[in-house]
Amino acid sequence: MPVQSSKFIPTLTQIVGSTDHPAVLSGSVAPSQAQIQKRVLELVHLQLDQTLERQLREVVSALALAHAHTLVQQIRPAIESAVQKIVAQAVREALAQAMAQK
Repeated sequence: MPVQSSKFIPTLTQIVGSTDHPAVLSGSVAPSQAQIQKRVLELVHLQLDQTLERQLREVVSALALAHAHTLVQQIRPAIESAVQKIVAQAVREALAQAMAQK
């Protein structure tokens, strides 16, 4: 679905004067009130869908970033501790191996 600017709101003149409107294509002089209401409703739904999609994308993105930041802060101490243990063990093993070779 192509995304239009969220500030675009068609006027009734634009809707009635549209050449892609079924009543205009069929050669009728003017569209009926029901046709105009249907077209306005379609455009409002389209605009609403686009606006909601954009806003939802922004909110979800912000929430994902916030949760990722929180997750990093929560697991950082565990990762640092694990790395320290691995390095300490590697140093002990290297020292033990060097002492055994003397």
